[in-house]
Amino acid sequence: MNEFISVYDVLLDIYKDKYTGLKELATAAEDTNIPMRCLDQLGRYITVDESEDRKPIIAAIISLSKRFADYDTEDVDEYIFHFEADSSNNLLCRYGWEAKSLPDFTAIHEAFLGKKEKKLPKASAKVYGMIAGYLKLHLSPSDYLDFSGGYAPGNKAARAALKALLTQVNETISPKPLSDTLDHTRAFAIMAIKEAKKEL
Repeated sequence: MNEFISVYDVLLDIYKDKYTGLKELATAAEDTNIPMRCLDQLGRYITVDESEDRKPIIAAIISLSKRFADYDTEDVDEYIFHFEADSSNNLLCRYGWEAKSLPDFTAIHEAFLGKKEKKLPKASAKVYGMIAGYLKLHLSPSDYLDFSGGYAPGNKAARAALKALLTQVNETISPKPLSDTLDHTRAFAIMAIKEAKKEL
């Protein structure tokens, strides 16, 4: 087998030409079109093609992202080199890619955002803006960012928040319209985040 590059190796910033952040890393790990391998408990490198098989490493990356949120920027590099010995950190060392097929994480994430960024119906833009504002107020910062990026934990939290709001006013919504509403709201949230970055 070719050289194995683990998620942990990528986090060490050795491959900074292809890696820029945890969101980019998670997007590539979620994409089952990109070959990924895992060292199993018998020491064998196995291919993990199914979304279900990748859930542990996605959860580990999300956990790491939440830990980083508690650190000042200058402390993150120091933290990277001093992982605690727990199961999440072991997963970061066990999952990865063959060197010859190491993904271009930034390009993959940009393509992902391009697919997610849908054009909003003009007449409904204000409505989706209001929903995005509601979610921003009622979700934790990490859940709102996960929702904006299309990640499962954020989607679940947003779905629950909207259902709770509808329950308060004795209304219901079927799954398909709810999913469409969340998709349009996410598109608005992405645009708002981009506009905020331009103003910095």
